[in-house]
Amino acid sequence: ETMKMCHGNASVHDLQMSEVPRDWWRPLTEPFVAMTMEFGNSDNITLCGNNTIDVSPLIIADGVCHAILFWWDLCMDRDEQYVLSMAPHWARSDTNVVPWRDHWLQAIYYLPRPQHCKRLLNPLLLHINHDEYSWWFDMNELLNDKLTDNSPDSRKSELNSADALKLQPSRASRPVCECGLHLLWNRQRIAELNDTHRWNVYYRALNTVIESFTDVNRKPRILYLGEFSMLPYIIESINKSQIIYTVNDNSRCVKWIKSINSINNIGDDKIRVIELPTMSLNLNDVDNELIDIVIAEPYFSTSILPWHNLHYWYLIDHLKSSGIVCSNQTVLFPYSAKLRAVAVETENLYKIKQPIRTVEGFNVDAFDAIVSDAIEECDDTIEPHAMWEYPCKKLSDIQTLMEIKFNKTSPNEFCMEEENGVFEFINDGVCHAVILW
Repeated sequence: ETMKMCHGNASVHDLQMSEVPRDWWRPLTEPFVAMTMEFGNSDNITLCGNNTIDVSPLIIADGVCHAILFWWDLCMDRDEQYVLSMAPHWARSDTNVVPWRDHWLQAIYYLPRPQHCKRLLNPLLLHINHDEYSWWFDMNELLNDKLTDNSPDSRKSELNSADALKLQPSRASRPVCECGLHLLWNRQRIAELNDTHRWNVYYRALNTVIESFTDVNRKPRILYLGEFSMLPYIIESINKSQIIYTVNDNSRCVKWIKSINSINNIGDDKIRVIELPTMSLNLNDVDNELIDIVIAEPYFSTSILPWHNLHYWYLIDHLKSSGIVCSNQTVLFPYSAKLRAVAVETENLYKIKQPIRTVEGFNVDAFDAIVSDAIEECDDTIEPHAMWEYPCKKLSDIQTLMEIKFNKTSPNEFCMEEENGVFEFINDGVCHAVILW
């Protein structure tokens, strides 16, 4: 219940909204002006404190409003003849010339309480709040005395009226997470936890692994490695394991696990939380018995690049040296990992490191040299990017660069050799990057 009432992550979600498939979402209003800031008018800008603007946008479709999408339009002159719009391509009139940016992105604010909307029937009041750094939104139905005429013309009139855009002191402080979950995991992880297809795949795979356990006299003893996951609960639902150990030394995460266990009447005889770092685990902590199956996604919140999750490999190596698992007897899930790569031509992403050279007839080679030196000194060779936001064209077949079998090799014995390979191009284009996963 605490999670349901929580406001969630306090920050907005910035992303390339143009790349989100249109069949994933549906607009409930036309784009409208939420706030105007005149930088040349000091009386119009409030730099301190919280402020609220109320608008009543025209609802154009039935549905449930889950989020507010917003962006900036920068008017470069007083007459607004020159406008730099950050709008996604589907909200622009000049769709033939859409500049690409990886800053000043569109942003999404997820409403703490989704609001049901009916086209032209239930007028809604959108509360737009901001302080010196942040934006947040809320929505509720307008009272009858606030709006008596529901006609589209009346609604548009109200939207454009000075009263609708009147700045007033904020009625709500900036929302923060109260349940703790949004402090533990980022949006991508929460989305993974909500992905039923993902967990159905895991269910089928784990069911096969557990059914392959050959000792008919007892159920398997299972150890889960990694931060909070649905995997122990999937196995518990299969109900074919003797006990599931999960190792976690994050006090907030442990609190969540115990809370979920309590709500679902899952005792320590089913899922037992060992509040220790995995690298400190010994045979006594698992009742002095060999673990039959080790499972993991693997997931670690500190992982940024693909191979950071190989921390799982080091944990397996420690379990072997501690006598908790045996290479010949313990089943590992996952069993192995492959590092793969593909050469691509990116549509726009290459621009973040491309020299500018000449702009409007001005040579900026000196600036390019400074940026190039800074990139060489400060930037990593390999950078993390959510590639679904950045369209690209495949130029080569997918290559397997490395394969690790976790029960065969120790990370301390693994020899990383430098090897030369060849990408055979199957499509014409300019190779900007190699994507690794």
